[in-house]
Amino acid sequence: MLHDFLTLNRATLIERCRLKAARRCAPGASVEPLLHGIPPFLDQIIKTLRLEQTAEPMQSRTVSGPSGGNGSALSEIGTTARRHGHE
Repeated sequence: MLHDFLTLNRATLIERCRLKAARRCAPGASVEPLLHGIPPFLDQIIKTLRLEQTAEPMQSRTVSGPSGGNGSALSEIGTTARRHGHE
């Protein structure tokens, strides 16, 4: 399952994001602010994929929201993204 792959390779994926972000930054700029949201986002994707494999797959919408990105629906990903944007 995809959630197993993401779980097993979480550290590698985060490191790859860190390296790619470092290449995009201006010289001397800190990469850490760009990466603040990557670990929680990856964890939320893993949680969504796991929930989709349960007897109640619609529970995944509490984490990721409905497909199509309905902005009025509350979700963990949306809440985290808003908080990160305000920071």
